Amino acid sequence: MIDMEVPTLMDIELERSAEQPDDKILKTYSFFQIETKDHSKDNMDEDSKYEDYEVRLHTMIRQWKSLYFETYEHMKRSQENNLIIDRNILSADQLAYLQNAPSPQVFFRDALDFRRKFYLFKEMKYAEIKDMLDNLGDLCEQRLCLIMANEISDNLANTKKKCEIIN
Repeated sequence: MIDMEVPTLMDIELERSAEQPDDKILKTYSFFQIETKDHSKDNMDEDSKYEDYEVRLHTMIRQWKSLYFETYEHMKRSQENNLIIDRNILSADQLAYLQNAPSPQVFFRDALDFRRKFYLFKEMKYAEIKDMLDNLGDLCEQRLCLIMANEISDNLANTKKKCEIIN
């Protein structure tokens, strides 16, 4: 059988503070033995503050709800009304510009076509150009090595001739 009795921990010893005189004794309470009469005066003020806050909160919620529903109804009404643009106030040039202006669908289609072409260029043409630049760099390096080798051989040949003339 399991022992169902659980010991209750209680801290009811008196404490003496070193800073306070001996006649003042501080009580410590266990977590489970806090008496409500000690805190009832403080709680009354907190309760009234909480009730005031609760009333204000409910009022604000009602105001926000009414604002939300009013805005929703206004939006519904504005969608029902078909907006008609008065073209009489536009000049002939402005009307011609509007008639010839591309539609958003055409703009997006052209933009997508441009992106496709850009990616093709980037993948194919740019790779070719990069290979050409790498090859050009290699050729320049080979040419530089050839020039240096020629200069070294010319210097060696000149020093050999000078040695032969001196001897």
